[in-house]
Parts: sequence; structure tokens; C-alpha cells
Amino acid sequence: MRLFLYKKHQREISELKSIRIIRHGMEEMWAILTSSARLTKLVKLLHKIFSTIDWLGTKCRRYEKPTVFNILLVPSF
Repeated sequence: MRLFLYKKHQREISELKSIRIIRHGMEEMWAILTSSARLTKLVKLLHKIFSTIDWLGTKCRRYEKPTVFNILLVPSF
């Protein structure tokens, strides 16, 4: 997911934040996989996880440390 967001939108995503978001959704994913739920529920959950990572997973810019995009003078979105 991180690589896709980087390639498509040129956004840096934090590894720790994305892992935390995925771990939060794993319990619900396991419940969907073990039950006789439809595939659409799993797809909706994966889309929800992906959109949450896209929304909340951006890297923090604390202490004015430059990120890769700042070093290369590429505007981040």
C-alpha cells in the first residue's frame, strides 16, 4: 500500500502509522474471513484500510527535518 501511494500520488507514508492502521483492521478482517461473509465485505474493509492509510499515514515533519521530497525539491501532496 505504501509503495502504491508513493508511485501514484508521490506521498511518503510512515511505516509505523501504516502498520498500526493495518493491525487495527486485522481483527475485523479475521472475523470476515472466518465467517461465511461475502467477498464484498472484505473488499470494503481493505478499501477502508487503504483510504485510512492514505488519509492519516503521512509522515510527520517534526523538528523541521527534511523529508525526501523536501531534499529533492518536489512538492508533496
